[in-house]
Formats: sequence, C-alpha cells, structure tokens
Amino acid sequence: MNRRDFLKKSAIAGGATAGILATKQIFSPSSAEASGFAVKHHKSIDDVVKFSSDYKRFEQKNTAFNVSAWGDPMWPLSPFAEPVQKYPVEGLDTMDKNVVKYMTNGMTRNMSNGAFMTPEERLRPGYNQLDYAAANAGVANLELTGAKFAGFFSNESGPHFPMPDGNGGTRLLPTSAFAAAFPIPQPINENKYQFESKKDASYAVKKMAKLYGADLVGIAPYDERFIYETEVYAPINPQTLKVMEPLFDMQRPVDLEKSFGFKPKSVIVVALEMDYEVLKTSPSVTSKSTVYVGYDRALTVGTRVTAFLKGLGFNARASMNDTGLNIPLAISAGLGESSRMGLIITDKYGPRVRLGKIFTEMELEYDKPITFGVKAFCEVCLKCADGCPSDSISTLSIKDPKNKPMNRSSNGGVEKWYNDTQRCLSYWSENHSACSNCISVCPYNKLDEWHHDFAKIATKIPLVNNAARYLDELFGYGKIDVEKYATEYWKKNI
Repeated sequence: MNRRDFLKKSAIAGGATAGILATKQIFSPSSAEASGFAVKHHKSIDDVVKFSSDYKRFEQKNTAFNVSAWGDPMWPLSPFAEPVQKYPVEGLDTMDKNVVKYMTNGMTRNMSNGAFMTPEERLRPGYNQLDYAAANAGVANLELTGAKFAGFFSNESGPHFPMPDGNGGTRLLPTSAFAAAFPIPQPINENKYQFESKKDASYAVKKMAKLYGADLVGIAPYDERFIYETEVYAPINPQTLKVMEPLFDMQRPVDLEKSFGFKPKSVIVVALEMDYEVLKTSPSVTSKSTVYVGYDRALTVGTRVTAFLKGLGFNARASMNDTGLNIPLAISAGLGESSRMGLIITDKYGPRVRLGKIFTEMELEYDKPITFGVKAFCEVCLKCADGCPSDSISTLSIKDPKNKPMNRSSNGGVEKWYNDTQRCLSYWSENHSACSNCISVCPYNKLDEWHHDFAKIATKIPLVNNAARYLDELFGYGKIDVEKYATEYWKKNI
C-alpha cells in the first residue's frame, strides 16, 4: 500500500470510527430500533427465514460426513482412502461396513497424532505433538461415553454391549450418553412439578442450564420440519469394531414420539462459547481443541438439563448434532441469525459457539427469533468466503438466481447462502485437521470488551456496515496466520 492509499484509508477509518462512537453515544433505544441498530424480535422463524412450499425434511445420510463415509471412496479424514478427492462423488452406492476403522483410526486418531504427516510437517507450529495432545484431550469424554457417534449418526449409534434382559435372554445396550438407557434409564419423578406459569418454568430451566455450563439458552417450539426425515443408525460391535450389519440402517425413519417415548413440545437450545484465542490459530490442530471442548460441554449441559427435567416429572432427551438440524432450532429459540458461512451468528459471541439441544414434553414459554442486521452485513462483507482455504463459501448475493443447492448436502428449499460443505470437508484431510477459518475471521467474532466495540458496532449500522470489514482488519482482527498465533498461544499468560 502506498502512502496516498494509506492516508486515504486512514481518513475513511477515522471518519467511520467517529461516526460509530457518536452513534453509540447518542442513539436512544427507540431511535436505534427504528434504524435497525438494535435487536428486533419476531413472531416465528418464518418471519426471518423463507421456506419454499415444497421444503422437505432433511435426511441425515446426506450430511457431508455421511456422504463421504458411505457414498464414495473419499472419507476425507481417513488414511484408508487414497488419494483424497477434493470433489466428492455424488451417490450413496458403496459402503464399507467397518465404519469404526474410519471413525477411530481415521477421523480421531489420524487427526490426533498426525500419523500421516511427514516429520517436517509435525514440527510446524499448530501441528506438533503438543497441539495434537490438546485436541485429543478435548474429545475424551465424548469418546468415553460413546457420544461422539452422535456427531455423525443417530443418537444411539456407537458401541452396543449385550446385557441380560431379565428373561433369560440378552439385549443390546448402546453406550451413547444420548441414548435413552445410558447407563441405566434415568428415573422420571412420578409427580409433575407445578409451576405457576410457563414463564416461571422457562426461567427455572434456563437458570439451571446456565448453572450447568451453558453460555446462552433459548427455548423453541417443537417443529417437525427441522427433524431428520431419516437417520443413519450404526450400532458397533465393541469387540470387532465393525458395524452390526443386520441392524445397520442408513435410512431409519425418524419418529421421535416412538423412539423417545413421549411427544416433544419444547426444544431447549444451548450455546457454548468457544475460546477466542484458540480459534485465532485456525486452521491448526490447536484450534480444534476448543471445538471438541464445546461439544464436550454440550454433552454435559444436555445430560444435566435432561436429568433436571426428569426430576421435575417431565420426560426429556438430550441431543447434539443428531436427531435434527441445530441451526433452525437455534434461530427459533432466539439465539441468533443465519449467516453467509451457514452458521448461526449470536449477538454476544458471533459464530464462536457450539450448539446442543434438549427435547422435552414440558410446555414452556418460547423465545422469539431475533434479527440484528446479520443478513445485510453478510451481503457486503464476504470475509468468511475470502478466508476459506477451499473456496467452499458462496460469494453470491442471497438473491442471486445462481445461489442454489450445490449437492445433496445442501438442504434446499430455504432462502440462504448455499455453500459446498463436501468440498469444505475434503480440505480437512489436506490440512490434517478441522478448519474454523470462517469463524475466526468473522467480524462478529469478538470478545465482549469495550475496545472491540468499534468494529463490532459498525456491523449493525446500515450506512456504515460496508466499512466494518475494513475497520475490523484495521484494528487487527480476523487475520489468518497459523505460525504466528499458534506460537503465541502457548506463550500467553493463562
């Protein structure tokens, strides 16, 4: 950048910053609401997200993970599928029943010890033994409980152990902490606790969810549209580490009332903050540790809230990525807005959260979906797309006719940005780790501190938001530099 350009941009930034500061000082709640500056509440998700009349429930087999695991020879995280394909083949015709080979030796182990990296690669900052140890420890509880399989398949998939059924025979007991009988059925109090109102009940549930570790909590009405039409049920023989083929079902119909044993009426959605400094190291292995910790916390919060509800006399079931789509449920629960990258943007943490959900028969007061300018900002920002190493994020306008489903993983029939999640996943193999660049570079990804207000507030002001990206970079946010940030992370004060 030459001196003239530098001075010009500095002047623009200075003017924009002054405008933001002035806006922050003089905006009253009423004027802010009118300008689009404040958070607005809406009656339902249909007021903020458009669904086509022919929208269909999504099938779990079509997630990018399942397409790559079952549908073509590319399992991106597996050492057993060479060469890695950048563009997964459409179709679900072939299947290796030894999915645990992929799940244990492939995904977790390959990404946790760098087995297929060269000695030189393992010396890189962010990819050495220290980083792999940190990431692997983050997923320890999910592995111990068998719950990690719920991140990919149905909530009771994973190792099944034979147990006496009390009648001289045996039954298979799933070890997943999300299954109904782990390790034994949680008793439900025979007496239903009577709250004075749904509002009081919701307050109690949210209060306990926060106590148990949730950073954000919202409550949505049960909406079958966001429940999988079919799920992938993959029971594992713990001795052979192979799928129990007679029981395996790639398209098991989802009937929650039948499988849960109750009719869901409310969905409690929790968001768990991921560490800001760790995510700055993306796409390193280091950054994956906070992702895993987020899922681990979702497990802990979900099982505790479930136990609390059952103690009150109401049936409930915790869930992670299984059972249904987290993003629309989180939007319905008032936790945030959808974004160009496809993740939810919360007002407090931006996209830097992991989600969990709890289904319950308890009737609660529902939260309202919110908007605070994310869609308008995402139209002009494009920072997540520019920061994506696999070019998987759309650069089109949300209204562009070319913005349409890219493959079977796209879940069509919704007005949103369509991204290539299969291509995204294929990059993980090249990188020997997951990638969170889109989260890391997002201007909404800020700590809740005063000196972050300049760039963050700009995202909410209609006439200034197109300068917010530049302000974000001017103040040093949202840059990708693995060597710098991964090295700094291990030297910073605790």
